[in-house]
Amino acid sequence: MVFEWSKGEEKHYRTQFLGASNAQIFVTLAPRQVSESGRHHLCLSKFSLVVIQPAFGEGGGHLIPSIQSEVTSRALAFDDSSRMHKWMNGYTLKDRIRNEHIREKVGVAPVEEPNNPEGGDQPEDSYSVWALPPSDIKDRLKSLMSALRSEFGGPAFDPHITVVGDFRLRRDEAISRFHSAVATLKPYTARIAGVAYGTFFYQCVYLLIHPSPEVVETSSHCCGHLGYKRSTPYMPHVSLIYGDLSDEEKERARKRAEEIDESVCGLTFEVSSLALCKTDTLDKTTESWEMVELCDLTTKDFA
Repeated sequence: MVFEWSKGEEKHYRTQFLGASNAQIFVTLAPRQVSESGRHHLCLSKFSLVVIQPAFGEGGGHLIPSIQSEVTSRALAFDDSSRMHKWMNGYTLKDRIRNEHIREKVGVAPVEEPNNPEGGDQPEDSYSVWALPPSDIKDRLKSLMSALRSEFGGPAFDPHITVVGDFRLRRDEAISRFHSAVATLKPYTARIAGVAYGTFFYQCVYLLIHPSPEVVETSSHCCGHLGYKRSTPYMPHVSLIYGDLSDEEKERARKRAEEIDESVCGLTFEVSSLALCKTDTLDKTTESWEMVELCDLTTKDFA
């Protein structure tokens, strides 16, 4: 049953949504949330819960003030609102009632996610694509990075040019898209243009890479395959240290990098390997980071 009343020029509706032994829960709906047939829609952006004890018709009802909540369109699936069900039946967190037990008592089923045969039960993780320098350049950069960490701190990580930044996919899909992205790529040349520092943890102090057409097009190509959309222009770089340093410390670190390896600026090398890496940016220790796939752009071999 839908009850209707007027408030000024607006009409409001109230309908019984769910009941318990000694309480009745009502959902208050704005006019646009009620269909012409009088049925309420389940996907609402706001709802009001009015609890009346005892129920209508028994007299002497006590009105508990309404509770206003903001929810998403999927969140108003009461069959998954276990906390609401526990409250309706007089339970609290101290009672330690399992969700499946309270759902059985109320008589509802849990919300089930739609089947996803492609992704299975795999969760989405954060990934990025790196361009890796050849072994001699890698060793040279690692030596520079180690010297800077000893003075300024920060986690250890392998030297790389970020080709595609942080994106989230299921593991199988990330690997599949990575394979598709590198299928037509060829080795290209990168040149270090200078040492600079940025404004956040993952761009603390770094080597700027000259944004040649090859460098930029490789990134754009991979972004397209992996569904990554940039919010800022691409700035190719090789990070030397990660950290939350002051501007004064960053400037000292920048100068130290130039002192430790005086000829690093202007260094040119070939990029012949791209890697798909699992890089949870919430893990600032980088200990959980891992290389998932490595592609040799010359032979198209994967490791």
